[in-house]
Amino acid sequence: MKYRNDITSKFVKSILYYNPDTGMFIFKENNLIAGTKAKDNKNEYIRISIKGKCYLAHRIAWLYIYGKWPVGDLDHINTIKYDNRIKNLREANQSNNQANVGIRIDNKTGYKGVGFHNQTKKYRARIVKNGKRFELGKFDTPKEAYESYKQAAIQLQGIYARV
Repeated sequence: MKYRNDITSKFVKSILYYNPDTGMFIFKENNLIAGTKAKDNKNEYIRISIKGKCYLAHRIAWLYIYGKWPVGDLDHINTIKYDNRIKNLREANQSNNQANVGIRIDNKTGYKGVGFHNQTKKYRARIVKNGKRFELGKFDTPKEAYESYKQAAIQLQGIYARV
């Protein structure tokens, strides 16, 4: 995804105050809270309008604190997309960012990385890393499949694994 990065840290600091403990931005000019959630309600990222352009607040937080734009994606460690405290943000590639998500809405087993395999009537565990899918095996119970998934997630995804 292409992110907007056409303003500087110096400019941002001249118009905004950022509280790293709360993740909130305040416009210096009028002391109003900066940023709104997306109108579509499909994602809860905070966007801040600056000079008629929208910027993602978590990326501005990174710029504000570190003086440079993040190289790739930013991961919200606790998965709350509007929690822009600096301690909740970390740089991530797309694969790492996808590793730190919860159970898919269409998951029927209740376990991340586990689905029912109709042909074998067993539970299948799989995981994706850098666009490559790894089949971890088929198991009698969803809990057994999840244990396999957890081990693979920790090994392949490290600190980004959400298990």
